[in-house]
Amino acid sequence: DCEGSEYEIMERLTNSSMIEKVTLFIIEWHNGLVKDLVASFASSPFILYYPNPYSLNNGILLAVRIGKT
Repeated sequence: DCEGSEYEIMERLTNSSMIEKVTLFIIEWHNGLVKDLVASFASSPFILYYPNPYSLNNGILLAVRIGKT
């Protein structure tokens, strides 16, 4: 639980290609910015599930890598 730093963490993981080393993400997001987290997975082989994308406050995003690990 990184209390609002999830956006910076995902940006760093994406920019460094370290996102490719992770199999599963469970991210609690804040401030209604789930679209920014979803964008982090745009070019990665993950299936995403975020049950409340229109919340203005927070929610959960699950991302599971598919294919070769």
